[in-house]
Amino acid sequence: MKIINHRHDLSITAASSPGTSIYILSPQDVEDAIRGTNLIAEEAFKLYRWDAFDLESMYGSEVVGNDFYLLKTDGNYINIDGEDVDPEELLAQYEIEDIPEYLFKEKDDSVIRSNFSPYELSKKIDLNEIALSLLQSGFKFTSIVDDARDADMID
Repeated sequence: MKIINHRHDLSITAASSPGTSIYILSPQDVEDAIRGTNLIAEEAFKLYRWDAFDLESMYGSEVVGNDFYLLKTDGNYINIDGEDVDPEELLAQYEIEDIPEYLFKEKDDSVIRSNFSPYELSKKIDLNEIALSLLQSGFKFTSIVDDARDADMID
């Protein structure tokens, strides 16, 4: 962020990346990016894959085959072949090969971690199953409880 102060005038500008981007994420990409962030999120993803997270909150994103197409957008319509398209409808309306290549970006671990955080875990996962799996893998009970608290899954 850059702040310019000319006596009484104050102007604030911030770097941003407007537009729409699509990240193609394999299960391995997500596992690698979230490794070491939270035991519950990691194990939930290993056990439930894409069902571990609340994908409905990731508007316009879709599971296609084994991969997840993560859509990040500023909401501005995209012009495709002369037609204005709502970016959140893009993956539902078009075949992948018909989407302009410039929208596809290289995977970015920080983008992955922000979307696949412990706070994005689905309410449908079974914390008992996850905890048991972690205990069987040799993790300490206190570490599991601490990370479950961090994920707001227990008080």
